[in-house]
Amino acid sequence: MEGDIYNVALQFQLLTQAGYNISCGMFNEFKDEKGNFKKALMSDIRGMLGLYKYAHLKVHGEDMLDEALTFTATHLTYMVEHLEYPLADLVAHALNRPLRKIKSLHKEELSNISRWWKELDFTTKLPFARDRLVKCYFWMLGVCFGPQYVQGRRFITKVIAMISILDDIYEAYGTIEELNLFIEAIER
Repeated sequence: MEGDIYNVALQFQLLTQAGYNISCGMFNEFKDEKGNFKKALMSDIRGMLGLYKYAHLKVHGEDMLDEALTFTATHLTYMVEHLEYPLADLVAHALNRPLRKIKSLHKEELSNISRWWKELDFTTKLPFARDRLVKCYFWMLGVCFGPQYVQGRRFITKVIAMISILDDIYEAYGTIEELNLFIEAIER
């Protein structure tokens, strides 16, 4: 993958979020012979901002993305005062609300919902039922993605997970007569 830093960072983000295991070595072309990020990158604010945002997608052990985060955060913090609107606002917003905080929020949220799910012990009590909690959570995350929707995401994830369990019980144990009664009750 070649190109400017913004496009390479965007490609990295999209492929990583799509589940591909992408090497952060793709950023080597933006480093000098000493292994530091090239100073010329500092003139590409859009590219620096993209790299800053996407460096938050790193996993443990990706030192290059740690370096990218440090490099971009340092230089963007210095430059934000010298930028004009709207770029200054974009940079300031990114520096104040990085993806890492949002990622941490969602991780904690999913952990709390998972704890609730494990306490219900459906894997033991209903071994035939599908464990779809994470899928339900990410579905709701796509619908209600803002941090202000925490309570709504939790509630609706739990409701959808329970409906999924009902569906599995319905499919596994319902007789035709019972299923017809159940359908009639739902339709009312």
